[in-house]
Amino acid sequence: MKPGICSFDLYKLDTHKILNSHHIKLHQKVIKEDDLVDQREKDLRNKHIERINSRKCTPAAGVIYLDILSNLERVADHANNIADLVAESKV
Repeated sequence: MKPGICSFDLYKLDTHKILNSHHIKLHQKVIKEDDLVDQREKDLRNKHIERINSRKCTPAAGVIYLDILSNLERVADHANNIADLVAESKV
């Protein structure tokens, strides 16, 4: 499985495990995954803009695609924030 956008299911499970344990390595993994999701979102966004510019995709479909990418990246940010708060509360 490619890291980033495709790994949300594993990312969610790791965040849930952090909520129920003192697992510092899982917290570090969630932070790393968030960075990968951020980079993957930027890469996918840039590739999509290239498709729009080359008229392989309509602007209307492009808006929806970019909105989905943005929302998925926000989910990763929220999971990261939860992991941070839980890790801080268990120190």
